Amino acid sequence: IIYLDNDGCFSATLSGPEGRYTVSDGNFPYNLYLKPGSKYSISYEARGPLLTNVRLGGDDTLINRYFITRQQEKTFFNPAEKKTEEAFRLLLGNWRQKELKRISLFPVPESIARHDAKAIAYEYLFNLFLFTRFTEMRDTSFRPSAITTRELAIDYDNEEDYKTYGDYPALVYEYYLKKLDSIETATLKKDSTFSLRQNRIKLLSQIIPNKHIRNSIISDIVIYDLKEVKDTESYYNDFLTCYTGNDERVKEKAADAYLRLTRLKKGTPSPRFNDYINYSGGKNALKDYLGKFVFIDIWATWCGNCWNEFPYIRKLEEKYKEKNIVFISISIDKDKEVWAKTIAEKKLPGVQLLAHSSDDSFLKEYAVYGVPRYILLDKEGKIINYSTPWPSEEEAIAALLEKAGL
Repeated sequence: IIYLDNDGCFSATLSGPEGRYTVSDGNFPYNLYLKPGSKYSISYEARGPLLTNVRLGGDDTLINRYFITRQQEKTFFNPAEKKTEEAFRLLLGNWRQKELKRISLFPVPESIARHDAKAIAYEYLFNLFLFTRFTEMRDTSFRPSAITTRELAIDYDNEEDYKTYGDYPALVYEYYLKKLDSIETATLKKDSTFSLRQNRIKLLSQIIPNKHIRNSIISDIVIYDLKEVKDTESYYNDFLTCYTGNDERVKEKAADAYLRLTRLKKGTPSPRFNDYINYSGGKNALKDYLGKFVFIDIWATWCGNCWNEFPYIRKLEEKYKEKNIVFISISIDKDKEVWAKTIAEKKLPGVQLLAHSSDDSFLKEYAVYGVPRYILLDKEGKIINYSTPWPSEEEAIAALLEKAGL
């Protein structure tokens, strides 16, 4: 992030390889060509999604004029517009010719020229595909022409292009959703109770050959589907089986959605812990604290974010010291001595407990993939919120506690 001066100007030194860089001031992004050892300047009016009154200076101005012109002449299509196929193809074709001609008018490097020509092809195909989809929805008798069918008969499992070109993933996504629609139509003729959404992940795992593309599309739909399907448990199990990617954020978000919708939803009894070592002596279980609201902080001595939150936990304890609530910090540290020494040196607040291990059943049931995690229980040990705002989110946490009756 580069911040503007009070007069709306900025200057910066960037390091990186020669090539295309994307710049955005919060509106529509644009590209610039930069290379080491060169100097560049740009000024423009930022009054809308497209750049106006652009002035370029420094090196490579002709190459960068290509990028600016391309941004200024950006065309937005509406594939849902009621047009004949011939009319829409003419519109798209004229646009494609104009885009390709622009490349030849500027001295852009060959690698950029090749990339942009292919990007134009995919943007063309994406809009053409969407046009056929919207037209088919309005008119079930519509069938694309032979030339449109030939143009759309491309490889939809090209992992390299999926990672490289923005419109190709969108095209692939729509392509497989259409295949799912065809499966739904055929299956409903045999089984009127069939739910496409309930079975989407399983079907996608069967029809998408490429692992990367398959995992990417599954990650795009899983959260929405979990909120919509009737059998959440079955759908989530399908996700665990069929998603073979290594993106932990996808797994955590899916687990979070699943847990919020099932066994950790508000009002359900909390998982219990037993025989956790208490820094003050002895061992404790969750049942020892029932009768009060329970705010649980799951942390570790090596967790920087945990340390950042402790001052706010102290503030919470002070603010609610006359209220019927207990603050419990549960450490997942493996080394008991380090844990105890840290508590003594830092004079950490609240009840300090040590979990049996990071694989403890209490932590597993709460799907604790990372720390810190904050949990709020009512006086009966039922869940109010299994993943609350962080204590530093003072307004949000205050609103949650007030709503709970504190």
